[in-house]
Amino acid sequence: MTNTKSRILETGDNQVSYPYRLHVSNKKTGRGWALGIDIVKYKSQIDYITAHSLGTVIKCVNYLSGTNGVPDREGTGYGNYIILRHSDTLCTVYAHLEKVYVREGDTVMPGTRIGLMGNTGSSHGAHLHWELRNYKSPIKTSSSLNDEHLFTWLDPTRYINASLPIRKKYSGFIDNISDSGVSGWLWNGIDDAAEYATVRLLRSGTVVKTFSGKASSYRSDLAVSGKGNGYHAYDIHIDSSTLPSGTYTVDVIAPDGTVLGYSSPDAPGTINVSARSYTPGSAFRLSSVPVYNAETGPSIGARSGTYYIHSLPVSNGRIRMTNLISRVGKPGQVSFWVEISRL
Repeated sequence: MTNTKSRILETGDNQVSYPYRLHVSNKKTGRGWALGIDIVKYKSQIDYITAHSLGTVIKCVNYLSGTNGVPDREGTGYGNYIILRHSDTLCTVYAHLEKVYVREGDTVMPGTRIGLMGNTGSSHGAHLHWELRNYKSPIKTSSSLNDEHLFTWLDPTRYINASLPIRKKYSGFIDNISDSGVSGWLWNGIDDAAEYATVRLLRSGTVVKTFSGKASSYRSDLAVSGKGNGYHAYDIHIDSSTLPSGTYTVDVIAPDGTVLGYSSPDAPGTINVSARSYTPGSAFRLSSVPVYNAETGPSIGARSGTYYIHSLPVSNGRIRMTNLISRVGKPGQVSFWVEISRL
């Protein structure tokens, strides 16, 4: 009996009371048909059952009650049970439940309470029978879900407290672009991990510069539409200050190279970079730009408004700024330093 952390019990602590290898042995000798593991709460207690990962309820049996031995109509021996689909071919099964709290068609997030551990079906003592199935073709919600010719069982033990072996399916959009930044959203399709988005600036089809940032900001529309926990928006600063003037195509790619589209069909898809002057007296409009006391050291805050280059040179990527044109070049009239890439 192994005590481990769990993503399928609400308390997080469980014991594997009957391991996968014994289920395999029983199946070989005709004493069982389903392969999985049996789990109880630590010290053999019952617990609420939670969804291991993001998924859709594609099978739900909830009409049984009482103790073991009462068969379900399909004769599976599962008692009350739930099947969650996590990808086109991967499912988890939660069996012998006392209570079921979801319905077929529901989308559940990781950690969602879906049932209460029980003793329904072919069960000898309250526990959770948990399976991981890999179907041979895209899953169809039909009565043949339990036809073992259509899938293979995987040993779920290693996934009790780990991500399922699901290939990420990235989606997202570019919502806004400018010569200083690109914003939108990116989701990996399977969990709440914040992924890195990469902005590419291209000229004549050739990538000339890239910028990366994590898609980790919250947007309520993403949460409402089932894009994980909603923390999948990005706003990536781009530095076009060193680029030759001209027009650049902008795109964003996911970690696997998936190119994100634009949320609006009218989006320009390009930015125009103009030649900039960084001579003393040149004016720049700042918008919540971090500023500094010197060419090195931490930020002292952010500034917005029109400011002027006080004097050269650029040092450590920063330049002196002042708030009035009349103070340009005068000793003691430096307001702050700013990174030239933020101008």
